[in-house]
Amino acid sequence: MKTGGIIALAAAVLVGASGVCYYVDRSPITSEKVLAVTDPYEFVAVTEGTYDNGVLTVEVQTNAPDGAVFDVYAHHPDLEESCQGQTVVEKGVGTVTIDFPTDLATQYITVYAAMDMAKQTNVTRYGLYGEKMTGDSVVSMDGVYNIGLSSEDQVCYPSEEAVMASLNEEFPRRINNILLSYSSVLAQVLPGEGEDGQDDWTNMTIVFTDRAVEAWDEFVPGLQEQYYMMFDMMVRNYKQVPEGADVRITFTDLDGNVLDQNYDPETGEVLVGNTMEYFS
Repeated sequence: MKTGGIIALAAAVLVGASGVCYYVDRSPITSEKVLAVTDPYEFVAVTEGTYDNGVLTVEVQTNAPDGAVFDVYAHHPDLEESCQGQTVVEKGVGTVTIDFPTDLATQYITVYAAMDMAKQTNVTRYGLYGEKMTGDSVVSMDGVYNIGLSSEDQVCYPSEEAVMASLNEEFPRRINNILLSYSSVLAQVLPGEGEDGQDDWTNMTIVFTDRAVEAWDEFVPGLQEQYYMMFDMMVRNYKQVPEGADVRITFTDLDGNVLDQNYDPETGEVLVGNTMEYFS
């Protein structure tokens, strides 16, 4: 039997299913990591935001010196352009409030901050053009001025309760769309059952079709791991599991026979596919 087509389709599931995931959760690094920087020229910054009734408040934490000027950007998917503000750092912290529209769809606002050396007047640590500035968060502007970028934060809009309600409503539709679009590969995506009888997505089962099972030996380990990561990320993005929880995933055929698992069944230790390892 020629199985190349089903393998290609299996790979396409990953592209289609993960590429349109609307909600993204990126947890900012903590201030402890900011303070832990030992290289005096290594730039680090994080942003944390809150939204309340038309006002977005963003705090920047950084190891940049007092007087550093940060431009703060906030973007909602419904907006063509980002809303902006500016803050000056004192003792490692700068805070800005930004007027924000009140009539947008329930979503996340993405916020981040940028320290543009072209706008600094009181900062000499990094050099006049930022030529001494180092770190993974540093980018060069036209090869002249360096810019330090903060990590991104995702702010619930208009409230955490509204975002959770939207995620809970969208999640089953997301799964159904995947199953309909890739019915040759995937048969079911099932949660475990919690102690309270509710769905438990920390223990989930992915049921593959007979066509996929016939070609199972050709599923390279890397492809299987990507499937683990895709479903792990999906339940995290849609907030269906507690923050930081392990997600144990079992692949089965239509008869319930186990094809593979991302964890050790004796210890429960997650071995592959845990996106927390990649994005923490």
